Formats: sequence, structure tokens, C-alpha cells
Amino acid sequence: MVGEGLGRGYELFEFVGRMLPTAFFKQLGTPHKTPGWVALFLLSNIAFPIAGIKILTSRREEKPNKMLAIFVFLVGIVSTTFHWNQCCLGSGSPVVHTWCLVDTTFSCVSGLVYIIHSWGTIRKRICALFAIAVMFLFDTSRFYTITHSIWHIMSAFVAYRLVRDRETFEQQRRISEGKQRVRGMQMGLIIDESVSA
Repeated sequence: MVGEGLGRGYELFEFVGRMLPTAFFKQLGTPHKTPGWVALFLLSNIAFPIAGIKILTSRREEKPNKMLAIFVFLVGIVSTTFHWNQCCLGSGSPVVHTWCLVDTTFSCVSGLVYIIHSWGTIRKRICALFAIAVMFLFDTSRFYTITHSIWHIMSAFVAYRLVRDRETFEQQRRISEGKQRVRGMQMGLIIDESVSA
């Protein structure tokens, strides 16, 4: 029963992959075939759950942002599934092309959510780091296994830093507002004392 469902899913992914135009999804690098390199390539996706755990545990005074942690966890699952199929079936497989489409779409949507969440607090160095990471993403040379693994690690780190920088900004804003309230109350007391004197 389960195997039958998986077979239909595979057939659907193969059908969709054959229908895709020759585009980004079909211009993939080829992972190294050596088992050790394949293992390292797939293990580079561990950066996503690590980022998710850091997001969940980084807020000490408030509730963690579970939605963003879930997004980064799911990016890791989809990416691992895509690259597992890529390593097993080869980069030319229609199933792999469909998984690439799913991975790319999900990653882009997640990235958009992170950008919207962090808007106004995105630092220049994070933008620069992401630009460098994108160069690794688009490499399809014989170093693809290494460069794409670096992409996984850097993009997961950028996701974590976007959330952390936003939290730091919000914390500093709350501290600043608290100090302004205290100063306002002190000024009110000083004015009240001068009036009563």
C-alpha cells in the first residue's frame, strides 16, 4: 500500500519533470559519485535544523519565533530529499528536475518570509554574505558538491542571523522606550517638585 503510493508519487514527479521547460531546474550541477562526498553533500543540510534550533532557543525573554524555525526545518527536509534523489537518480532525471522546482520554490518562499520578517533590520554584511552564498548556489562546475554544500551552510546561517538581528533590534527598541519612559517620569517629578516649591 505504502509502496504503491510512493510509486504514484514518483510517476507524478516524473511526469511534471518531463513537462518542465529547459530552465534553471534542468541546469544542475552533478554531485560527486564517491559515497564519502555524497554523505558530506547530504549532511551539509544539517545546517538547516541547526539554524532552526538556534532560532527556537535564541529568545530568552519571549516566545521563540516558531514559524520561522519551522520554515528553516522544512527547507532542510525538502533540500535533503531533492539532493538524495539527485545523488540516486542523477541530475538529468525528470524526477530530480521536479524536486529542484519544489526545492527552489519552497526556498524562495521561505526566503521571502524571512526578508519580510526582518525588513528594516537587515544589515549590509548579511546582504554581502548572502550575495557570496548565491555565487556558490549557481556554480555547476566540477566543484558543485563542495560549493553547493557551502550554499546550504551559508543560507542557513543567513536565515538564523536575519531572525537574530531582528530580535536584537526589537530588544534594543524596548530598552530605549523603557529608558524614555523613566526619563519622562523623572522629568514629570522634577516639574511637579518645582511647581510645589
